[in-house]
Amino acid sequence: MKRVLFFAVLLWGLNIEATDSVLTFLQAVEQLHKEHGKHLSELKADLILGPVLDVGRDAEGWNLSENPCETALLGEAMRRGWEQGGPFLVAPKHFPGLGAREVDTHDHLEILNITPTDPEIIPFRYSVQQGAKALLLGHGIYPAFEKNPEKAVPAGFSSSVIGFLRDPKKGLGFHGLVIVDDVLMGAVTHFYQKEGWNSPDVSLFSATRVKESIWAGADLVMVFYWRENKKIVEETLRVFEEGIQKDKSLSKKLDDAVLRILQAKREFFSGLTVFAQSDAEILKRMDLREKISQILFLWHSEDPNENPVEGIGAYRFPSHRSRKEWFNQNRHEVKVKSIIPTFVAIDQRKGYSPHFKKTLVQPILLGAALKEILGNRDACKYLLNP
Repeated sequence: MKRVLFFAVLLWGLNIEATDSVLTFLQAVEQLHKEHGKHLSELKADLILGPVLDVGRDAEGWNLSENPCETALLGEAMRRGWEQGGPFLVAPKHFPGLGAREVDTHDHLEILNITPTDPEIIPFRYSVQQGAKALLLGHGIYPAFEKNPEKAVPAGFSSSVIGFLRDPKKGLGFHGLVIVDDVLMGAVTHFYQKEGWNSPDVSLFSATRVKESIWAGADLVMVFYWRENKKIVEETLRVFEEGIQKDKSLSKKLDDAVLRILQAKREFFSGLTVFAQSDAEILKRMDLREKISQILFLWHSEDPNENPVEGIGAYRFPSHRSRKEWFNQNRHEVKVKSIIPTFVAIDQRKGYSPHFKKTLVQPILLGAALKEILGNRDACKYLLNP
């Protein structure tokens, strides 16, 4: 009864006719996130890390449902709403799925039994089919995706996982931005320590992981250790210089990533002088440092002296205040200097804060309401015949 009441109140609050309709409910969810997107745009962000498309009931309530088709429908409604309220580049996560997340990959390593044909892939496949322009990879390990399961690595460094995502015949045929979660998460550091990585140098560790991600087919790679932002840029440059000397194909991988980033940025910042040129022309004029900067997704320091501002692929900020300040100080300079702009990211979870003018319904409650409305109907039929 409480769930039905919740649904009715949600529709009433959005001035949508309250009929017992799955599609009406999804329209309500979309409208809710459109309104929320308008508020997020005031925070000067243009990249949203979410929604969570992992299938299963997690402890914190961020997963939408234990049903993959319900997750797909709700996740797509959220994505469409945010995009309309922004505009935003929205990056659903964590491909190919972290399930119910029995452990947190921020701190621990998790090996998952998901296969390329499992239902957990459905929400991501649907999002790609409906036009998602970015996806975020987590750091689970997926042996079933690998030719040699015993050699499986975290998803963000796996050419098999990213290859499946890109492959138009055997995989999802995704052509958008592949974003890799923070390479300094516990899942990553624990994995490579087990593999024999003993160096205490954080910059070298992160630079090596960035190179491995790009080699695997990724585009934007998070490194959230702001104390060494400048050193991370320098070390990543050095690691790529050495890598390209040993294998020229790494240069092609890097160029492919930068071209996808330029294509994504052109859609959001098309009015800038720099985009009067084609992406190929811009790439041709970029030196290696500029290319390296574009693939890095850094944590912005409150101290501007710690940040290599110009030409970074993306930033995430420690606070809403610092994001607004950076926007006011630097976006104008970007336009004046015709520098390639920087994506400014905000995590989905930050949008559910009471500090905002409008808060949202917790994802798990959206899932519960949809299940109530569906009754005995199969959510999967709505993916084919909406």
